[in-house]
Amino acid sequence: MTTPSNGGAVEPGAINWRKSSASSSHNSDCIEVASTLDATLVRDSKNRSILALSFPSHSWFHFLDSAKNH
Repeated sequence: MTTPSNGGAVEPGAINWRKSSASSSHNSDCIEVASTLDATLVRDSKNRSILALSFPSHSWFHFLDSAKNH
């Protein structure tokens, strides 16, 4: 189970995980990202049994914006 920032549990099957289109089977060092109502979840694509990191959605968008500009 994954715990979003609001403390409520989300069943793994209820989450639509995405992987970068730049990812390939040759490069297994990837993360997967999913969105819930109030959080963005990030997990290791090679070890999905570990709990995902949870970031408030506004913080994740700020991170992406900063990464695009650097």
